[in-house]
Amino acid sequence: MLTAVRSAAAALAVAAGLTVVTAPAATAAPRVLYFSDLDRCRVAQLNYARSGWFIRQGCTADVHVNGKPARWRLMVE
Repeated sequence: MLTAVRSAAAALAVAAGLTVVTAPAATAAPRVLYFSDLDRCRVAQLNYARSGWFIRQGCTADVHVNGKPARWRLMVE
């Protein structure tokens, strides 16, 4: 129901020529993002934080190949 209300409000704002910026819902499920490069993960983390997202877990290596990190995970809400 809340999503429908937000969508309707956004549609009205767009029709009126307004820009709508909404923060993520407080009870949203965590979004998990994967990166093959630590630098890209860190840039994404900074961008999400600047946009008002809560960083549930920062860039964490979750896959290792020959003892070295091969994939990085970022969790945001």
